Amino acid sequence: MTSFRIRPKFELSYPERSAVVIDRLNKKLAQEPLFDVVEIPGHFILKIKKEDQHYWSPQLNLAIEDQSDGAKIRGRYEPHHNVWTLFVLIYLALAILCLFVIIFGLSQWGLGLPAKILWILPLLLAM
Repeated sequence: MTSFRIRPKFELSYPERSAVVIDRLNKKLAQEPLFDVVEIPGHFILKIKKEDQHYWSPQLNLAIEDQSDGAKIRGRYEPHHNVWTLFVLIYLALAILCLFVIIFGLSQWGLGLPAKILWILPLLLAM
């Protein structure tokens, strides 16, 4: 059984040097403008065009590096950074809510009052 991968990866090897591979890639991407391309030396980010893009649309990161026998392309499909930011904000909100419940519940318990709010804590931790 294969595992579910959020960010699938691949590697390709070419007998040419990385400069040749980068030139070929630039020419091919210029001929068929299907993607918005961000180029950093030795690195490409291929994004879906703005008009076709959704919040959850993936992008392809390509890193091209020289090897002793040519060039190696390492690719990774991943969601846009906004999706990761959303996950972090959700987990941060849950952590702050857990902290509030713990502080309030333990304060109530320390004062000898019923601390029924602590029953919410296992539910929050299960999320």
